[in-house]
Amino acid sequence: MSNPVNKAAAGATLIQMIADEPHSVAMYKGRPGIGLAKKKRRYTGDKYHFEIEYGPGDNSSFDPRQALLKRNQYRKARFEVDTVESFNAKDVTARAMREATTPNAFVDVLENIKKTLDQVAGEEAERGLYRSKGNAKARLASFSSGTLQLESSAQARQFNVDDFIRLASTDGTSGSLRAGIAQITGKNDDLAQLYVTGNLTDTIAAAGQTDYIFADGSFGNGRSGLPDWVPVAVPDTTLFHNVDRSPSERLYGHRSLANVGDVAQALRDANTKIKASGDGEDTNVCTMSVEMLSKFTEQQEQKVVYNTLKGESVTVGFKSISFQAAGIELELVASWAHPDDIAWIFPSKDLELLHSTDGLYELVDDDGNVLSRNPDDFSFDIRTLSIYNYVLRNMNGSAVVTFAV
Repeated sequence: MSNPVNKAAAGATLIQMIADEPHSVAMYKGRPGIGLAKKKRRYTGDKYHFEIEYGPGDNSSFDPRQALLKRNQYRKARFEVDTVESFNAKDVTARAMREATTPNAFVDVLENIKKTLDQVAGEEAERGLYRSKGNAKARLASFSSGTLQLESSAQARQFNVDDFIRLASTDGTSGSLRAGIAQITGKNDDLAQLYVTGNLTDTIAAAGQTDYIFADGSFGNGRSGLPDWVPVAVPDTTLFHNVDRSPSERLYGHRSLANVGDVAQALRDANTKIKASGDGEDTNVCTMSVEMLSKFTEQQEQKVVYNTLKGESVTVGFKSISFQAAGIELELVASWAHPDDIAWIFPSKDLELLHSTDGLYELVDDDGNVLSRNPDDFSFDIRTLSIYNYVLRNMNGSAVVTFAV
């Protein structure tokens, strides 16, 4: 019996599998942030535009002459959001191809490939939602020899053994990378530590004790996640998607600094600020780290009720805990990719994942080949492309809570 697996058959079948399920459950299961986001397809090459009013131009007065002066002008901001590219590649061994000697085995091989591609795409998207355009993955608290101490366990979970990393003194929104590259040879999430062979300065001579850490090829080219849409610091006049956001909180959201000892009180304060601004009718979600949600349940003496919060446009649900304050009912959702000591509150209906591929990724087959022979061995190469960005259309109904440690 001839082998049913060949480049043409495998490529065509894999393309069909992805086309049949461009937003597969495998991408979103266990990834609540992107699961909740609306999936919005952008078909044209133009930027995605939306407007926010931040000055109603109200000239009401009990004196008609004052009203006719029209001193207050209607103000609105027009955001222009573009998508961002990222890339991935995977090897398929010759053995896997040769041992699939029946149609069923053939399909199993391709389903396993698709499952891996879905998982990688979903993890990248979930992490990206909690990063800024600078694209830093973590920050050093210190380092000694080949031990890199990170600021938190949540940061350590962003890395895998064998990852190549670069360092910079800035978060990627300015500056440049230090010369040199290091490879992670081990990690300890509980201790928030990464390990490299020898001394870190053997490969990155100018490494600083509190440098930011980047994946190789990922400095300053990230997507606009929640840290950009609702930043910890009040924005200056620097343009963000072609908008100067400094005039109004309606363009960058609310912020609350809290003591980490009382998570519930911190959320009450943030909800109060949202409600006092005249918003909050649609505010319904608070994302936080697994550790932070654990602290919340402990502080509530475990007297919480878990709900299932349904994803947007995908048939998957996420465990959440309801919390109500200042007339706003929040669903508290924990993500493994979420940074520690910070939480974001926002209306889930206004969080969008803007993509110009059919799903989170597509196979690169512009040359007619989904599977290409690797030049140095007998394996095959599969390449994928992701083109998307995040959009939050209502910042006034949103807030960021930072916890002082």
